[in-house]
Amino acid sequence: MTPRRSVLQALAAATSLGGLRIAAARPAGDARVAPITDAGAAPARVLPLLGGGALDAAFLDGVAQAVREQGCAREPLARIGLDALSLAQLSRRLDGDTAPRRVVALLDDAGAALALELLRAQGARLETFAPLRLPHSAAGAEQARAVARALAGGTALPDAADAAGVPCVALACLI
Repeated sequence: MTPRRSVLQALAAATSLGGLRIAAARPAGDARVAPITDAGAAPARVLPLLGGGALDAAFLDGVAQAVREQGCAREPLARIGLDALSLAQLSRRLDGDTAPRRVVALLDDAGAALALELLRAQGARLETFAPLRLPHSAAGAEQARAVARALAGGTALPDAADAAGVPCVALACLI
């Protein structure tokens, strides 16, 4: 068992992740949360959050495209890991800043669980949570770009079903 799986299982056992455990047990199509379509909810800043996956560069490219199209600001990249230091750095970054922002992420399941709990603790409102499978290929990179554009823009995710891809979670929150 990998260390990431061990951490995820420990988190899933905690009562604070009861709702996430239920959502993760559903098929991917049922676990998606519909994007918020309130135009007043669109923040002026987007914070990309990544966990060091192979498709991170393509995801960042998609966020940059969406930010240019919307005319909003992109905050510097935030990374999340399973260590206390990266979680504390992200928490400090989110603390005390009251200006609205959309946090968009493409993470593995353990990273998504940690990020979601941290964001909810900061008062974030979940817009999108979608388990996906994206292949490590040119097609997978294009799918990651499309997912990033949708998340950053607050629109519905494109269909990215590939049973042969690597599992990941796309999420967006307003904070």
